[in-house]
Amino acid sequence: MDTPFIAKAYHDAGWAVVPLRPGEKRADSHWTKKTYKPSDFKIDDGIAGKCGEPSGHRVDVDLDCQEAILLAPALLFNTGLIHGRPGKPNSHYWFVCNGIKTTQFTDTKDAGNKMLVEIRSTGGYTMLPPSRHPSGDVLTWSIERDPLIVTDPAELYEIVCDVALASFVLRHWNQLTHASMGHLAGFWLHGGVTPARLRRLFTAIGAHAPGSYAREILEFAEHTIAKHE
Repeated sequence: MDTPFIAKAYHDAGWAVVPLRPGEKRADSHWTKKTYKPSDFKIDDGIAGKCGEPSGHRVDVDLDCQEAILLAPALLFNTGLIHGRPGKPNSHYWFVCNGIKTTQFTDTKDAGNKMLVEIRSTGGYTMLPPSRHPSGDVLTWSIERDPLIVTDPAELYEIVCDVALASFVLRHWNQLTHASMGHLAGFWLHGGVTPARLRRLFTAIGAHAPGSYAREILEFAEHTIAKHE
């Protein structure tokens, strides 16, 4: 690909771009301190965008697990900028959010695949289309318009946290019974989750949990909310 040409398009659109080694995610060791120009890119390099402040506060919500990818359309805000690759389509949702910090949500029960979802902000970078991923996949934009502007960092943090919570439940569903969701509803309510947020979480989980339990799961939530109130 003509990487210098593509890097210039990103640069002109307000991205702080970083060259990557062909077919790899690695940048040089000075990427945090250096400002790159399109002329710094070789013809077959990959392209990354710095997250957060250097790129106009563009923030990447990186959906690292399949559960998060499934749940994101129901739980994340709609945004105009989403990319992925054939092996993990729609796995990067971009927002503009000034003040949110890089945060990793991990699964402490799964040693092999800990990461559930990650907020990438200032201090990180993300590989951008049409770079070639180490898997061999070529990254593509699913939607390439303006990212949604989120003015409250706490609001974006909360919905990404919800994706992580629901992903954790789905991942370990075979260790639960659907009836145990009533206990989970009580635990989350006592932890400060609002009734509206609980309904949203349980609706998303019920839509993707194995078995036909969506209605029953939501009923557990409503019953527990009534008791809690």
